[in-house]
Amino acid sequence: MSPAIFNHNEDIRKILGVKRLPLGRWPTPLVDCTAFSNLMIKRDDLSGFGRGGIKTRKLETFFGYYLEKDIRTFIIAVPNLSNLRSDVERIAGDLGLTVHFVVANDPPLKKRQHTNTSRITYTLSGGAMPVVAYHIVRRYLQWRFIHRKRVAVVLPSASHPASVIGSSIGLLELWEQCKAANRPMPANIFISASGGASAAGLILAALLLRQEGMADLTVHAVKVFPIPMKYWLLFLLKWTRRKYKLKVPIDASLFKVWHSHTAYGATDATLEKNCEELKEKYGLQVDHIYGAQTWNAMKRFIDAGHNTESLLFWHCGYTPDAAIFKTDHLP
Repeated sequence: MSPAIFNHNEDIRKILGVKRLPLGRWPTPLVDCTAFSNLMIKRDDLSGFGRGGIKTRKLETFFGYYLEKDIRTFIIAVPNLSNLRSDVERIAGDLGLTVHFVVANDPPLKKRQHTNTSRITYTLSGGAMPVVAYHIVRRYLQWRFIHRKRVAVVLPSASHPASVIGSSIGLLELWEQCKAANRPMPANIFISASGGASAAGLILAALLLRQEGMADLTVHAVKVFPIPMKYWLLFLLKWTRRKYKLKVPIDASLFKVWHSHTAYGATDATLEKNCEELKEKYGLQVDHIYGAQTWNAMKRFIDAGHNTESLLFWHCGYTPDAAIFKTDHLP
């Protein structure tokens, strides 16, 4: 990116100047798609690290933040279904980090198995939040007071201000791409929201671009995980604003939350059709848990007669293990 373009805005300078652990290939492609008129797709599935996806952006700034503080031990809460886990395992192996995953049984699976190593360990927890919290606290106390390690406890999907900042860089990158191609920014951006950090980052950057008169857009966060997403996004935005001492006012009018129409991890005929059509017609590989849900919300938006002058589908990545939930976790 060219930080000089944004030199007049102190908040954007701070965002672009954060410490990063280089992982991905940037910028990711911005392509047109004929599925709908005036539709663009941001191909973060081609970010080039691990399983690919917008989480690469989050991991760059998340680990950049903690490594700068010399914290190398992590306790991370994840659901059964987590692309984040495999990528963190790889980073931990490369950098010699110590990571313990507390894996909640959500979506529920009948059979679960993970192999502990010297650096990566697991606790297979039940799905209830108090049980997950118990295992996190127990491990934290053990490492912090018995082994005397500095430990970071990480929320699901690496929901942290540093991750929000990483995602916001993605929208600034999109703005640069549109400017270079002499085309307007999309008016409506659709993105999957599980832990919320990816969507919160796009919303933060959208607030900054609107403040500077560069763009006026709405971020559509498609909720796929059962949490009160609107309030969680506001919390992440305010937490990030405070953590990085940003000045931009937080405004909920720039985003809309869409609800998935199936339980987390479940599938149905509509989602399966979305997956098949996107792969066969447009060469896009999405799963029924995230990408197909977001595509379905975008279709609902169009069918409702909203302004579709300019749309963008943020392709966050693909879950190779998604198929196991088609038989284990049906609605």
